[in-house]
Amino acid sequence: MTVKSWITRGRRALSGEYFEFVRDIDAARLTVRERPTSLSPADFRRHLEAAVRAGSVAAMKLWAALYIEKEVKTDDDHSLDELDELARRRA
Repeated sequence: MTVKSWITRGRRALSGEYFEFVRDIDAARLTVRERPTSLSPADFRRHLEAAVRAGSVAAMKLWAALYIEKEVKTDDDHSLDELDELARRRA
């Protein structure tokens, strides 16, 4: 049975599992409509952190791209400068 048929049956029913299913769907739709339309940067970061902590690999990759890789590049650039300088002195 499909979700669509459950909704159809639930709209006709006055009680029971189909009715409860439609009631829950309607409540979820109302919750979504009441949310603010835009996501603030703080909200985005909080949701991303929650996904990372929950074990989402995609969230971990995004976190690394946004926050960690910038730090690593800065450190690597500095380290390479030191190595280049050392190589010049030894040559």
